[in-house]
Amino acid sequence: MKPFVTWITGLPGSGKTTLAQHAYRWMEGNEVKAVHIDADLWWTVVHDHIESDHNTSARWHNIQQLVKFTRSLLALGYCVITDTVAPLYELREYARKEIEQDANFYEVLLRCPIHTCEARKPEGYVKARSGEFKSYPGVHVLYEESPQYDLSVSTDEVGECETLFTLRELLRSREGISE
Repeated sequence: MKPFVTWITGLPGSGKTTLAQHAYRWMEGNEVKAVHIDADLWWTVVHDHIESDHNTSARWHNIQQLVKFTRSLLALGYCVITDTVAPLYELREYARKEIEQDANFYEVLLRCPIHTCEARKPEGYVKARSGEFKSYPGVHVLYEESPQYDLSVSTDEVGECETLFTLRELLRSREGISE
Protein backbone atom coordinates (compact mmCIF):
# COMPACT_ATOMS: atom_id res chain seq x y z
CA MET A 1 0.00 0.00 0.00
CA LYS A 2 1.31 3.42 -0.94
CA PRO A 3 1.37 5.83 2.04
CA PHE A 4 -1.24 8.58 2.19
CA VAL A 5 -2.20 11.53 4.41
CA THR A 6 -5.49 12.11 6.19
CA TRP A 7 -5.61 15.79 7.16
CA ILE A 8 -8.44 16.36 9.65
CA THR A 9 -9.41 20.00 10.08
CA GLY A 10 -12.08 22.13 11.73
CA LEU A 11 -12.55 24.49 14.65
CA PRO A 12 -11.09 23.71 18.08
CA GLY A 13 -13.57 21.35 19.74
CA SER A 14 -15.02 19.99 16.49
CA GLY A 15 -13.70 16.48 17.18
CA LYS A 16 -10.46 16.39 15.18
CA THR A 17 -8.24 14.70 17.75
CA THR A 18 -10.91 12.18 18.72
CA LEU A 19 -11.44 11.17 15.09
CA ALA A 20 -7.68 11.02 14.45
CA GLN A 21 -7.13 8.75 17.46
CA HIS A 22 -9.95 6.42 16.39
CA ALA A 23 -8.70 6.39 12.77
CA TYR A 24 -5.16 5.61 13.92
CA ARG A 25 -6.32 2.65 16.03
CA TRP A 26 -8.47 1.38 13.14
CA MET A 27 -5.57 1.62 10.70
CA GLU A 28 -3.15 -0.08 13.08
CA GLY A 29 -5.74 -2.83 13.66
CA ASN A 30 -5.84 -3.38 9.92
CA GLU A 31 -2.05 -3.61 9.68
CA VAL A 32 -1.62 -0.19 8.08
CA LYS A 33 1.68 1.38 9.12
CA ALA A 34 0.42 4.72 10.46
CA VAL A 35 1.37 7.72 12.58
CA HIS A 36 -0.98 10.20 14.25
CA ILE A 37 0.38 13.74 14.60
CA ASP A 38 -1.59 15.66 17.23
CA ALA A 39 -1.41 19.31 16.17
CA ASP A 40 -1.48 20.70 19.72
CA LEU A 41 1.52 18.56 20.62
CA TRP A 42 3.18 19.42 17.31
CA TRP A 43 2.76 23.15 18.01
CA THR A 44 4.63 22.76 21.31
CA VAL A 45 7.51 21.02 19.49
CA VAL A 46 7.82 23.84 16.96
CA HIS A 47 7.01 26.76 19.30
CA ASP A 48 8.03 25.56 22.81
CA HIS A 49 4.53 25.87 24.31
CA ILE A 50 0.88 25.88 23.21
CA GLU A 51 0.23 29.41 24.45
CA SER A 52 2.67 31.02 22.01
CA ASP A 53 1.10 33.54 19.65
CA HIS A 54 -0.80 31.87 16.82
CA ASN A 55 -0.32 34.78 14.41
CA THR A 56 -0.23 34.20 10.66
CA SER A 57 3.55 34.02 10.51
CA ALA A 58 3.67 31.42 13.29
CA ARG A 59 0.89 29.43 11.61
CA TRP A 60 2.84 29.37 8.33
CA HIS A 61 6.02 28.23 10.09
CA ASN A 62 4.07 25.54 11.92
CA ILE A 63 2.46 24.17 8.74
CA GLN A 64 5.72 24.26 6.79
CA GLN A 65 7.45 22.23 9.49
CA LEU A 66 4.48 19.85 9.76
CA VAL A 67 4.55 19.27 5.99
CA LYS A 68 8.31 18.58 6.03
CA PHE A 69 7.91 16.07 8.86
CA THR A 70 4.90 14.47 7.18
CA ARG A 71 6.81 14.05 3.93
CA SER A 72 9.67 12.41 5.87
CA LEU A 73 7.23 9.94 7.42
CA LEU A 74 5.72 9.21 4.01
CA ALA A 75 9.21 8.49 2.65
CA LEU A 76 9.62 5.94 5.45
CA GLY A 77 6.40 4.24 4.38
CA TYR A 78 4.03 5.60 7.01
CA CYS A 79 0.48 6.76 6.42
CA VAL A 80 -0.03 9.99 8.34
CA ILE A 81 -3.11 11.22 10.15
CA THR A 82 -2.95 14.78 11.40
CA ASP A 83 -5.53 16.85 13.23
CA THR A 84 -4.94 20.55 12.84
CA VAL A 85 -7.14 23.62 12.74
CA ALA A 86 -5.05 25.46 10.10
CA PRO A 87 -7.86 28.04 9.85
CA LEU A 88 -6.61 29.70 6.67
CA TYR A 89 -7.47 27.99 3.40
CA GLU A 90 -4.06 28.87 1.94
CA LEU A 91 -2.31 26.90 4.72
CA ARG A 92 -4.21 23.72 3.90
CA GLU A 93 -3.81 24.29 0.17
CA TYR A 94 -0.05 24.63 0.65
CA ALA A 95 -0.02 21.35 2.60
CA ARG A 96 -2.09 19.61 -0.08
CA LYS A 97 0.13 20.76 -2.95
CA GLU A 98 3.35 19.81 -1.16
CA ILE A 99 2.13 16.43 0.08
CA GLU A 100 0.45 15.42 -3.18
CA GLN A 101 3.92 15.35 -4.74
CA ASP A 102 4.50 12.20 -2.68
CA ALA A 103 1.14 10.76 -1.70
CA ASN A 104 -2.63 11.00 -1.78
CA PHE A 105 -3.98 13.74 0.48
CA TYR A 106 -7.44 13.53 2.02
CA GLU A 107 -8.79 16.68 3.64
CA VAL A 108 -11.49 15.87 6.17
CA LEU A 109 -13.54 18.85 7.32
CA LEU A 110 -15.35 18.55 10.64
CA ARG A 111 -18.10 21.13 10.72
CA CYS A 112 -19.46 22.14 14.09
CA PRO A 113 -21.20 25.29 15.37
CA ILE A 114 -19.06 27.49 17.60
CA HIS A 115 -21.37 27.08 20.63
CA THR A 116 -20.96 23.28 20.46
CA CYS A 117 -17.18 23.58 20.06
CA GLU A 118 -17.05 25.90 23.09
CA ALA A 119 -19.02 23.41 25.18
CA ARG A 120 -16.64 20.61 24.17
CA LYS A 121 -13.39 22.54 24.65
CA PRO A 122 -14.18 25.43 27.01
CA GLU A 123 -10.62 26.08 28.25
CA GLY A 124 -9.34 27.41 24.91
CA TYR A 125 -12.40 29.50 24.18
CA VAL A 126 -12.40 30.99 27.72
CA LYS A 127 -8.76 32.04 27.30
CA ALA A 128 -9.55 33.47 23.86
CA ARG A 129 -12.57 35.47 25.06
CA SER A 130 -10.61 36.79 28.07
CA GLY A 131 -7.81 38.02 25.77
CA GLU A 132 -5.22 35.52 26.99
CA PHE A 133 -5.18 33.95 23.50
CA LYS A 134 -5.02 36.64 20.81
CA SER A 135 -5.74 34.80 17.55
CA TYR A 136 -7.98 31.87 18.38
CA PRO A 137 -9.91 30.29 15.48
CA GLY A 138 -13.63 30.87 15.74
CA VAL A 139 -13.12 33.86 18.06
CA HIS A 140 -10.45 36.13 16.54
CA VAL A 141 -9.67 34.27 13.32
CA LEU A 142 -12.26 33.16 10.81
CA TYR A 143 -12.07 29.50 9.78
CA GLU A 144 -11.96 29.48 5.96
CA GLU A 145 -13.47 26.35 4.46
CA SER A 146 -11.70 24.84 1.49
CA PRO A 147 -13.57 24.68 -1.80
CA GLN A 148 -11.93 21.24 -2.15
CA TYR A 149 -12.20 18.64 0.58
CA ASP A 150 -12.61 14.91 0.40
CA LEU A 151 -15.01 14.41 3.27
CA SER A 152 -17.17 16.74 5.33
CA VAL A 153 -19.00 15.69 8.49
CA SER A 154 -21.20 17.80 10.78
CA THR A 155 -20.03 16.50 14.14
CA ASP A 156 -22.85 18.20 16.01
CA GLU A 157 -25.30 16.00 14.08
CA VAL A 158 -23.28 12.79 13.74
CA GLY A 159 -21.65 10.82 16.55
CA GLU A 160 -18.08 9.61 16.83
CA CYS A 161 -18.84 6.10 15.55
CA GLU A 162 -20.65 7.31 12.45
CA THR A 163 -17.93 9.89 11.74
CA LEU A 164 -15.26 7.19 11.94
CA PHE A 165 -17.37 4.85 9.79
CA THR A 166 -17.64 7.56 7.11
CA LEU A 167 -13.87 8.14 7.15
CA ARG A 168 -13.21 4.39 7.03
CA GLU A 169 -15.45 4.07 3.98
CA LEU A 170 -13.54 6.85 2.22
CA LEU A 171 -10.17 5.23 2.95
CA ARG A 172 -11.41 1.75 2.07
CA SER A 173 -12.76 2.88 -1.28
CA ARG A 174 -9.76 5.04 -2.26
CA GLU A 175 -6.87 3.19 -0.60
CA GLY A 176 -8.13 -0.37 -0.56
CA ILE A 177 -7.84 -0.87 3.19
CA SER A 178 -9.66 -4.07 4.09
CA GLU A 179 -11.03 -5.16 7.44
